[in-house]
Amino acid sequence: MSMSNEPATKLQHYYAKVLDQLKHTVVSVSADTWETIGSEFQVNGIPFAAVFIDSEPIFTGHPAQPEFAQALAKANQAIQDAKAPATE
Repeated sequence: MSMSNEPATKLQHYYAKVLDQLKHTVVSVSADTWETIGSEFQVNGIPFAAVFIDSEPIFTGHPAQPEFAQALAKANQAIQDAKAPATE
């Protein structure tokens, strides 16, 4: 998911050219929400990424960091594990 404090109409206009290529959700949030999230996760630059498993952040930082790819792999594995049928 991508998040922006830009108005939804501006995002719609910006993403209209690539909307069919997006593989994630883009949301517009209020300035207050943007500030709260930035403070909570210590966002100090763009781009910024956060990866969660079961609502817990396992990575926060710049997506070029090698730990980001590792966190994505771990989160994807957790999703696959959750989809797998239970074995007895």
